[in-house]
Amino acid sequence: MIEALEEKKGSESLHELTECLVTLGILLRDHGQPFEALPYLARAVEIAKPFDTGSVAAKETLADALMNRGICDLTLATPAHVASALEAFDAAIGIRSRLPLEGYPGTRWGLAAAYMNRGDALTRLHGPTGEAREAYDLAITELDHIGPGDGFDLLQRKALAWTNRGLATGSPDEAIACFSRGIDLLADSSSDRHLLTRCHALLHRGLLHLSKIGDTALAQTDARALIAITRANERRYPAMAEVGLHARHLLCRALVKSLEDGTPAENGDWIAEASDTVEDALSLERYWAARDIRAFRTIAFELFVLGLRIYRVCQPHFLSEFILESLDPATTPGAPRDDPRFLEAAAVAIKQGLDDALVRGASSTLQPEDHAKELAIIDALKAADLRLSRLQKSGQG
Repeated sequence: MIEALEEKKGSESLHELTECLVTLGILLRDHGQPFEALPYLARAVEIAKPFDTGSVAAKETLADALMNRGICDLTLATPAHVASALEAFDAAIGIRSRLPLEGYPGTRWGLAAAYMNRGDALTRLHGPTGEAREAYDLAITELDHIGPGDGFDLLQRKALAWTNRGLATGSPDEAIACFSRGIDLLADSSSDRHLLTRCHALLHRGLLHLSKIGDTALAQTDARALIAITRANERRYPAMAEVGLHARHLLCRALVKSLEDGTPAENGDWIAEASDTVEDALSLERYWAARDIRAFRTIAFELFVLGLRIYRVCQPHFLSEFILESLDPATTPGAPRDDPRFLEAAAVAIKQGLDDALVRGASSTLQPEDHAKELAIIDALKAADLRLSRLQKSGQG
């Protein structure tokens, strides 16, 4: 069809050709082929450029082509592509901001989207800046002029705008306030799309509570709220699983930090909660790995390291069991026994665990039954070490 339209003359054919090129570019981009998509979208922009002097509909066509080319550049994510995306979004803003807005909610919607994408591009290029925050403020202002009956998902878009504005500010307090606005906007919705957006805002807020504010109790509260949301959906949607894994990582870090800081954990039985959370997360990662989705292996490894630390320090008699349940496919199908990061971390933990047990066992004040417990820990860790060595050598489990 594109070839047939190229042979025709006239503005109507050029409009159709532009729309075909944009549609093809979107399909390629959304199917993970942004490099292949970009030439079609760039060509659509070039063909549509003369439309800037035409009708409102023609100008909208050019703005749509620019927006989609910019989104494709953002997907490619290199500094040069993000800079190119910013130019495209600015051009789209220049076109739509000159069009009639009152009574034209579709034009406002497109203008708000261009401002939001501008904010995203600026944040990626320069980090949190006032210019990026201003872009999100302009987007929110345009969205506030669109009515709930105009056929757009206003709650979703406003929540995204507030969440992204939080990422564009360098003030933790201001960012938390922005994330909270996004969370509150979607508090009464149960749609999958809204739940995922709400989860991202919750995760960002929880991370800030922990890393910048230092409030481990609030971080734990956000993490538990996240886990409660994701648990029902994380074995249906990979995106929800990813958030669920990060929520568990946040919870474990907050629990450990609360003890390191000398403040009581919100939940008194923190060891059981932390260890159960780690094991639950590793099980979730194995579930998706069995379905050929291995993008969660890195966060699973970080959780595994946290689990090793918790068991070695707090429950050394369960350390060997945790290691084998995590890495031995004979015990747990799908265990990542061929991942060198997991194996190396386990080997280090075993050595540290053996050293700890030898020190404890050498105490002259140790009772016979406690001495026997330390010997049992040593024997179990040596057996786990032998099993891992055999797994490495056989490559079969």
